[in-house]
Amino acid sequence: MSGLEARGLKRSHPGPGGERRAVLRGVDLSLEPGKNVALIGRSGCGKTTLLRALLLLDSPGPADAGEILLDGRPVRRGGARALRAFRR
Repeated sequence: MSGLEARGLKRSHPGPGGERRAVLRGVDLSLEPGKNVALIGRSGCGKTTLLRALLLLDSPGPADAGEILLDGRPVRRGGARALRAFRR
């Protein structure tokens, strides 16, 4: 598939007592080029966390998992140049 895809995305944040709180639990998502998408949901349900993960703005934590693909190829974290190219 062309476009941006997430497979089994899991993200968590530290809770009040230091334990990890799951925010995204195995999210699968396919976004086609040129299509508009709206993420809707209650406050705190993970909309911003999902977008930050898709844009590689947050580093995954030890309990986080999943894969992000662009045009069918896995997106790897790289240096600043690689991230700029990905975000274009």
